[in-house]
Amino acid sequence: MEQQTTDKSDVLLKLFEEGKQFSMDLLKENEKLRVALAKQKTETNLLKMSANEERLLQIEDEKDRYKKELEQLRRTLNEIEVENNEFAENYIKVENQNQNMASLYVASYRLHSTLDFKEVIDIIEEIIINLIGSEKFGIFLKDERSQELCAIAGEGIDHRKIDPIKIGEGVAGNAAKSGERYIADKIISNPEDPLACIPLKLKDDLIGMIVVYELLQQKDGFEVVDQELFALLADHAATAIYSSQLHTQSERKLNTLQNMLDLLRVDK
Repeated sequence: MEQQTTDKSDVLLKLFEEGKQFSMDLLKENEKLRVALAKQKTETNLLKMSANEERLLQIEDEKDRYKKELEQLRRTLNEIEVENNEFAENYIKVENQNQNMASLYVASYRLHSTLDFKEVIDIIEEIIINLIGSEKFGIFLKDERSQELCAIAGEGIDHRKIDPIKIGEGVAGNAAKSGERYIADKIISNPEDPLACIPLKLKDDLIGMIVVYELLQQKDGFEVVDQELFALLADHAATAIYSSQLHTQSERKLNTLQNMLDLLRVDK
């Protein structure tokens, strides 16, 4: 009886030990699974981080590429803007040149459109006022007897009160003697110092002079077209004045002859 009881106790003890061992093994396996799961999660997280980092690197690369493309577009835009500005400047220059040529053509045509002396002088005055932009000037003709330049017309000043220009004296007189145009370096309104002196010559003979004393208020200096207008006046104005004077003299002679003929007819 005691032997049977002992055997049962041993069996129960053995079963208990086996159960304990099974529990321990189960706990160990569970721990291994937990470690493996944690490791897997860590690896998954690392993979995700690696994927995110790779994506970030791709985004950075794309960002750099877009930045370079943007810089290239900006450079291209700047180049186009510079070209447009140059084109606009060239267009304005061409337009100004066309206007200047038109003005020169009109001025030249008008100077030779009449043989009336007064009309010629009026046209010269209009050119100086409207094209050159002067509000004070005088037109002088050479007096053969006194060998001085006497004012016959002007604007902004009574030409009858302008003293004659003695050839070889002063700025205007020296310009008349040399036959070369005088253009002041600085625009200063001073009647004693003309801004411009334009000798009117027929070949080598001086017949008169245009003297500019002041410019319009909105004009602060002479431009390239002014120089061309001065050259035109120096040549064409002199020819127009001389031709109109010859025409006037011829008209007077014809009128005198006609009057003499009329008197002879009356006497008969």
